[in-house]
Amino acid sequence: MTAKCFDILLAALQTNPVFQNDSNLPQMPVAAQLAIGLYHFGHYGNAISTTMVALWAGVAYGTV
Repeated sequence: MTAKCFDILLAALQTNPVFQNDSNLPQMPVAAQLAIGLYHFGHYGNAISTTMVALWAGVAYGTV
């Protein structure tokens, strides 16, 4: 995915209510959530695990 396509997709998703939170705990930025999701979706089977995605993204295993 090109950076331009990522930005267009991010702009389309950013205002979706699923990314809004009334909690005292802030959500991860939408751009980071999107990047992690796309990275995970781009791999399948034994090629990827949530641990590998977490290591790639620099986030906790439970975050993925």
